Amino acid sequence: MPSMKLVLAVIGMSLMISATASETASSSSDTSSTMAYLTVLFWTGVLTLCVFTTYLLHQTRIHYIPESLATICLGVVIGGIIVASGRTLSETIVFDSKAFFLFLLPPIIFASGYDLHKANFFRNLSTILVFAIIGTIITAAVIGGFTFLFGLIGISKELSLLESLLFGSTISAVDPVATLAIFQALDVDPTLHMLVFGESILNDAVAITLYRNLASYASHAFDAKQIPGVLVEFVWVSMGSVAIGLTVALVSALVFKHTRIKHTPSLELTLMFVFAYVPYLVAEV
Repeated sequence: MPSMKLVLAVIGMSLMISATASETASSSSDTSSTMAYLTVLFWTGVLTLCVFTTYLLHQTRIHYIPESLATICLGVVIGGIIVASGRTLSETIVFDSKAFFLFLLPPIIFASGYDLHKANFFRNLSTILVFAIIGTIITAAVIGGFTFLFGLIGISKELSLLESLLFGSTISAVDPVATLAIFQALDVDPTLHMLVFGESILNDAVAITLYRNLASYASHAFDAKQIPGVLVEFVWVSMGSVAIGLTVALVSALVFKHTRIKHTPSLELTLMFVFAYVPYLVAEV
């Protein structure tokens, strides 16, 4: 039985490659349409390789290699082949970052919450929030501050304060794949595992929100006096996003509880997929 994350990733990738094909094929040139189909074929092949790579990991019972690590290595190999093949192929095979945020990121976030051990998560929620929110902000501020300072004294490339903070927010969210794999292999204390895993789920959202709030100041001058405004906006956006998520979650729970849609699995899966996208899209708007 495939994992929920893999199923949603397949659906998200399918939507993404369809959108990529539609956008590229909008050109009147027959050559552009052909290249669009080749791009879709390529990404479909990559998706197939990812599916069978995950399947082989399960069949061979290689538990010390996480699925995400295996697919990352596969992506590195494929990316190296594309770059080494020359300019033509590397310009043809494109991956739109907007398509990633629109089609792939929502199901990944949803699957992380769906597979979560909810009892342990909510039991340690306060500690996880401290690590995920305050810890990520402190990490971004420290990295950004030292990057700005090192640039001023000539140790590294000189960046503006805003660019330094943007860099800090970008790399402040750490995904502890290897650490969690070791925890699982050693069967560590569930509380420790949940603290690390829960923080890794939430810090991505914190880092993305912090980055976008900082990026909104790129069109005008930015100095240290505007940092409190960034933090206020961050809190406002975060609270609004949580409220949207809770509202959609409540509606979905009532729908699944008081309807007989579970007797129609295809409709149930479709509705679950819709509820996975709605809060993300509403929050983006």
